[in-house]
Amino acid sequence: MVWSTKYWGRQFKIEFDIQVTEALSSSSSSSYVNVFHFTKGGDGSYYGDRIPAVFARKTGYKTYFYISSAVSGTVNYYQKFEYQLNQWHHFEIKQAENSNGQIIYSIKMDGVSVHEVENTLPTRFEEVILYESDPWYTSFASFGELKNLFIVNLDIAESAEKTNKLEKMTYEVRFI
Repeated sequence: MVWSTKYWGRQFKIEFDIQVTEALSSSSSSSYVNVFHFTKGGDGSYYGDRIPAVFARKTGYKTYFYISSAVSGTVNYYQKFEYQLNQWHHFEIKQAENSNGQIIYSIKMDGVSVHEVENTLPTRFEEVILYESDPWYTSFASFGELKNLFIVNLDIAESAEKTNKLEKMTYEVRFI
C-alpha cells in the first residue's frame, strides 16, 4: 500500500508515465502484471475493487496495457492499449462531469483521446487504498518503470450546496 483516502470521489484524474523494459511472458495462467491499483479492498469481485487498476499483459505476440475500472455497474470495465518495449507512454485516466451533467470516464494515451464513455453509475467510495503493485498479481517492478504519478481526487460532499473539497496528492513512484 502506498496511499489511502477516506473518500474516493465520483470525479478524479490520474496521470502517469510508464515504460515496459523487460519482456512479459504469455505462458503462465496469471500473465497479468499489476502496475497500480486503486481499490476499496478487493481484487475485482465487487463494484469499487478497481477504481481504476492498471496492468501490463502479453497475449500471443502482442503486449497491452489493460486499464480497468468500475463503470456503469460493470465491476471490471476494461480497455486495452498496445505498447512497444522500451517506449515511454503518458496516460490520463479521468472521470469528470461534462456540461450536460453526465459523468464521463475517459482515457488518453500520449495526449490522444483513446476512449470515452458515460459512467451511468459514478460512485463515491469509502476507505480507498492505492497499491503500487497489488497483492493479487505479479509486480510490475521488475518489468519496467512508472513515474510522474499524479492523482486528483475531487470529492463532492453530499449537501444541498454541493460544497467542493479538492484533495490533491502529487508524488513520484519509482520501482527499484
